[in-house]
Amino acid sequence: MGREPERAVLDRMLSGAADAPLVAYMYGPGGIGKSSLVRYAAQQAELTGRRVVHVDGRFLDADPRRLEELAAPACAEPGAVLLIDTLEQCQPLEAWLRENFLPRLADRAIVVVASRVAPDAEWSLDAGWAQLLTALAVRPFNAAQSRALLAARGVPAEQRGAFVAFAGGSPLALSLAASVSPAEPGAPWKPAGDVLTTLVERLVGDLPSAVHRRALEVVAQAYVTREPLLRAVHG
Repeated sequence: MGREPERAVLDRMLSGAADAPLVAYMYGPGGIGKSSLVRYAAQQAELTGRRVVHVDGRFLDADPRRLEELAAPACAEPGAVLLIDTLEQCQPLEAWLRENFLPRLADRAIVVVASRVAPDAEWSLDAGWAQLLTALAVRPFNAAQSRALLAARGVPAEQRGAFVAFAGGSPLALSLAASVSPAEPGAPWKPAGDVLTTLVERLVGDLPSAVHRRALEVVAQAYVTREPLLRAVHG
């Protein structure tokens, strides 16, 4: 549901249109729907008989050899579709990907990248890549799109306003909120603790230290958070 402009770009690429880009680089915050678009590309590619090569950046490191090993079929099979999800987990490989690996792709192969980080400027500074890559900023749903998603999930109309206000256009937050029913029919909806916990884990991911986690817990609980408050909590 939604994401029609992004899906239209992917459809053009998969159709082999002469003016379609070689690489679609989708970027946006966690929970915004990038992985859903990657799955859409995989499904559509399979329907057209293309070979799908899926690489998840969560299971890579900064060593390009592992990425090259996993993505190698895209260099051997014409028309392959290389999907690289969560590139932010191995973002140092972006330059290597652009300069060393992608030029070796098989004929008619295309690439879909998803990352929380926008593509670096070198893509647009290189005259060749500027014509072959399209950067797609995946943005939050507007109110109408949010309400449509909630309607599809069976959320009663009278509850949707509270859900929309809570989620801020995040498809993940909307879906999590919709999965929890109110305590009783007609009761005002408020996000439960398990919804907030799951949302934070999915949106924030791994934190660098216990101090960062403690600060995040304070921000989640305090109505207004200022530096003196954080200092007092951390002592």
